[in-house]
Amino acid sequence: MTNAPVDSNTVFEFASVSKTVFAYVVMKACEKGILDLDTPLTKYTSDRYLVGDPRLDLITPRHVLSHTTGFQNWRSKTDPLRIQFTPGAHRGYSGEGYWYLQSVLTHLAPTRRRERLQDGRRLREILPVSIGI
Repeated sequence: MTNAPVDSNTVFEFASVSKTVFAYVVMKACEKGILDLDTPLTKYTSDRYLVGDPRLDLITPRHVLSHTTGFQNWRSKTDPLRIQFTPGAHRGYSGEGYWYLQSVLTHLAPTRRRERLQDGRRLREILPVSIGI
């Protein structure tokens, strides 16, 4: 703390508060039938977030939201991305899991947007926040 006055240029640390908002978006996507909490994420895209580990096919949105994917928190040059335990078997905080789920939602977004636009519905009717789905 600096006790400096706050103004319009003040920068605040946001930490992982955004995960709560993202979890809400995921739940709304489930409510709208875009995702299912218990369907493996690999069913939604052919892109492989991690190559060479068949346990990737077990990871669901529920695993991501409950931090049970098996991924470490963040990969690095010295600690490449890997699944450390069978998804669902243990808990382990993982930003990588959220990143993976975000990549799947991003992959789904263009298709859903086209369908909704053809349907004549506005984006905000799908989700209360505009994330492009």
